[in-house]
Amino acid sequence: MKIAIRRKEITPKEPMYLAGHAIRVHRSEGVLDPLYCTVLYIEGNENVCFVTLDVVMVDEEYSYQMKQIIADQLSIEPNHVFVSFLHNHSGPEFTKLNAFTKTTEYGADPAYLDWVKQVIVETVGECINHTQEVTAYSSCVTIEGYYGNRNSNDLPSDRRVDLIQYRDQQGNPVGGWMNFTCHSTVLGPKNYMLSADLAGAIRQQLEDAYQMTMCAFIGASGDISNRQYRQGNDATELKRMSEGITQQILAQTQWTPVTLEPIHVAPYEYVIDYKRDFDEIRKNIEKTEQELQQDIPFGQRQLLTSGLAIQKNKLQEDPQVHVSLKGAFIEMGDYVLVTVPAELFTKFGLQIKRCLQNKKVLIFGYTDYSIGYMVEEDEYGKNYESMASHLQKGDPEKFADFIVEQLQNQYHE
Repeated sequence: MKIAIRRKEITPKEPMYLAGHAIRVHRSEGVLDPLYCTVLYIEGNENVCFVTLDVVMVDEEYSYQMKQIIADQLSIEPNHVFVSFLHNHSGPEFTKLNAFTKTTEYGADPAYLDWVKQVIVETVGECINHTQEVTAYSSCVTIEGYYGNRNSNDLPSDRRVDLIQYRDQQGNPVGGWMNFTCHSTVLGPKNYMLSADLAGAIRQQLEDAYQMTMCAFIGASGDISNRQYRQGNDATELKRMSEGITQQILAQTQWTPVTLEPIHVAPYEYVIDYKRDFDEIRKNIEKTEQELQQDIPFGQRQLLTSGLAIQKNKLQEDPQVHVSLKGAFIEMGDYVLVTVPAELFTKFGLQIKRCLQNKKVLIFGYTDYSIGYMVEEDEYGKNYESMASHLQKGDPEKFADFIVEQLQNQYHE
């Protein structure tokens, strides 16, 4: 197996609207840490390319344009190219329409999108000329005391971090990746500094320790964050949390050889159609507005403001809802990577990760695009995520069952 991993900076050169919070409406005021495009290109019996961007979200149209451009560049199939994002809420707006206003006024700067597109192409181009033969090593650690289920400590959480390291023929690390299941959201809506936030900070610290470039892939983190563990929402807290998590990773890491070939990519598509219940949405809007009139903590106000904006948008949308979830099962030797264009709740992530005995299953969420939260049935009506979800109760369970069935049929379990 050969790999190449390259990175280029995509930090905006001028102030941008920040993504992720409806309550925040001003442009950025500086840079806390640089934002990057990182590309991992793997040559094997099947070639695959992973592009990771330090942004909150990517439009499906933009993503599929990039998949085609990169596929042509590498002479591979578009479904062998994957565009993922950290979902950091202190990066620039990256979708044409703002998620909360559904207007271009607070959406992404078209010139910035075009520039990032060119940066991605250049980064992929560098990979083509720098592939090298590697062997792979893996490690798996568990994090305690820094993040968990943000809706309740009694609900399930996934604190596992999986790491892969590629080494050259002399045994030197040349690249790798981590699969980390937590929202990258230490910095709050009062922050106006551009940042890759938690995932970016951990990635950087691991790169410094291992002396290699890494991709960060976020797992089923729909209801996982550091909300109940934070001591603040600023750069000082980001440093405390990221360093604490990194120290646990480094202390537990034990690299063992792992087989990551042969490679096989199997695309999937799951379609959901239903009719929107406008009466229920109006009731939720009325309830949310009443809560916002009360004296409530800023954090709760922040969530309710975002949820209210999304619910009001739903009233303006087509009553017939059509959702297409397009992803892939990427078999890599001992592993199967499941890409999901959504924010899965932990229940579904764990269900999928535990469904095979002869393969290690990992979830790569926020890949190619995102249809939003996939909330477990019992949690509907209890939290912001169910307010913001574009799916009806019970549909996420059906999707997770579909993924499990596909995996077990494919791997004969």
